[in-house]
Amino acid sequence: MYRIILFFSLITICIHAHASYLYRDFLTGFSDLSKYADHSSGCIIMENQTKNNIIETLNFDTNEKQFTYSIRIKCTDKKSNNKFLNKIKQHHYGIVWNYNDADNYEGMDIRSDNSNYYDDITNIRSLKIDFFKITDKKRAVYKSLKINQDGADDECYNTFTLNFNGKSTTIKAGHRVLKEIAEIENVKFNDSTRIGYFAGKNNTITVKRLQFTSTPIKESLYTTNYTKTKLDSIFSKSNDYLEGYWKYLDRKMDDKKMRLGGKYTIAIVRNKEMYQILYISGAAKMPDIWKPYTIKGTLKTTPFIDNYDLQWFDAQKEEIPDEGYATLSEGILSINLPINGTIVRFYKLQ
Repeated sequence: MYRIILFFSLITICIHAHASYLYRDFLTGFSDLSKYADHSSGCIIMENQTKNNIIETLNFDTNEKQFTYSIRIKCTDKKSNNKFLNKIKQHHYGIVWNYNDADNYEGMDIRSDNSNYYDDITNIRSLKIDFFKITDKKRAVYKSLKINQDGADDECYNTFTLNFNGKSTTIKAGHRVLKEIAEIENVKFNDSTRIGYFAGKNNTITVKRLQFTSTPIKESLYTTNYTKTKLDSIFSKSNDYLEGYWKYLDRKMDDKKMRLGGKYTIAIVRNKEMYQILYISGAAKMPDIWKPYTIKGTLKTTPFIDNYDLQWFDAQKEEIPDEGYATLSEGILSINLPINGTIVRFYKLQ
């Protein structure tokens, strides 16, 4: 669905498309995403004959996500009766993100630039890009740069990507080959983020491809509200031997199938019908994504005493597909991943 909001300074179309993966191009068409979908070409063709920018955005789920938004786009301007003015390209378009309303959003303003309008031989074509932020109608440009078009035609397609890795935001651009052109500082994305594009006055943009991919930020996966104080309080009142702190003892592994992610100290705490295994310390591989009290696995009781069904997450927080189980014998907890030829043993800390 779409909504049209008319302002004095721009026209905005807001479309909701929550997704972790989205791909459209001129072959699939954009009729479900854009008011400006052109059925004959399959592209989005946004012709702006007004004096104001026209913005179209999609609403993406960015809650605790790292993501890439990619768009392949070109811009043409309105032809003039003046032949000289037709040679001076006035392309004006851009990408926007964190769009809240007409008075509050961020983006990149893209304009064509020529070093010498009068000499086609020495002229160097480039794109002038201004990174801006609009807050309560006040526009501030905080970074400007130019990128050469490497012999590309003024009206060629360019690809732009907005990349957020959970910590930093970068922009890549290019006609044939994508290159990183800027890192944007102090950008914060909310649980959902509206990202889109705009056509400047008297310009027409054609969107040939649009793609959005996202994955959970590793650091945020499987976190809990447990603290040492809370766990200590639970353990001090518990008569369940399995509950408490456990420390790495030794291992038996097939190194061709699996590598040790660290010599972990873990905590095991009962949660309703199962036990949660919490990471405490000891990660050697990818330690940055492991915060204390993050879930490392789960144990479920079975009909057999001191035998448990096991779910275990590897060093990259990916669930290990295995017929995992755990056993408790003579005070030793054994984590068994038979398909991967792995046994890791822990002893209880007093």
